[in-house]
Amino acid sequence: MSFYPTRNWLSALADESQGDFTLTTAIDADLSRRALLARNDPVVRDELFAFLAFKVNRFCSRFRRWNLRPWDVCDVHQEAYLAFIDVLNGWRPIPGGDGPAGFGFYFMRVFPLRLTDRVRRLVRTRRDRPSPSAWSEEGDDRLDPAEMEDAVETLAFIIDLSNRLDPADARIMMLRAWDDLGPDEIAAQAGISRRTLYRRWRGIAATIRREAG
Repeated sequence: MSFYPTRNWLSALADESQGDFTLTTAIDADLSRRALLARNDPVVRDELFAFLAFKVNRFCSRFRRWNLRPWDVCDVHQEAYLAFIDVLNGWRPIPGGDGPAGFGFYFMRVFPLRLTDRVRRLVRTRRDRPSPSAWSEEGDDRLDPAEMEDAVETLAFIIDLSNRLDPADARIMMLRAWDDLGPDEIAAQAGISRRTLYRRWRGIAATIRREAG
C-alpha cells in the first residue's frame, strides 16, 4: 500500500475520506458494489479503504489507551489495512435485485473485531501492564469475530426488505433494527412526530409479517 509515505498517512487519508457518514441502505449498496470489485482490483481496493478511512482511523484511535510497546499506534494503522483486507475477503455478498448488499454493515461490525485480534497478536498481553480492552465500553471484545459474522448475515432479510420499502420507511426500519433506537430518537432523526412514526411502523410491521410468512 502506498497512500502516504509519512507516519501520519492514515490521519491524512481520513481528512480526505467520506468522513463519519451515517450508513444507509443506499450507501451500503455502493460500498458493496465497490467491495465486490475490490477483491480483484488493488486500485479499487485502496479507493474503498480511502473512502472508509475516517471510520478506520476512529477505530484505531481506541488503541491509544493500550500499552503497545515495543510498537506504537502507527503499527496499529498498518494492522488496520491488513484487517480491512481480512474483512474484504471474508465478506459474503447478500444478493439483491439491484446488486450485492451487506458490506457496509459487515464492515462496521466485523472490522473492529478483526483489528483487535490483529493488535492483540501484535503486542500480546503484558503482565506488568495489561492492555485495557479497546472495546470494553461496548462489550464487543467478548464476541468472537466468527459469531459476529454469523450475526451480520441475519441482516440479509432486513437489507432485502428495506430495498422494497419507500425511503422514509426504510430509514425508520434501519434506525430501529440496526441502530437499536427508541421511538423518540427515531422520530427525531426521521423528522416526524411520534404519532406518524407509529402509523408508519404499523405498515412496516405488516410488510415484515407478509414477507416473512
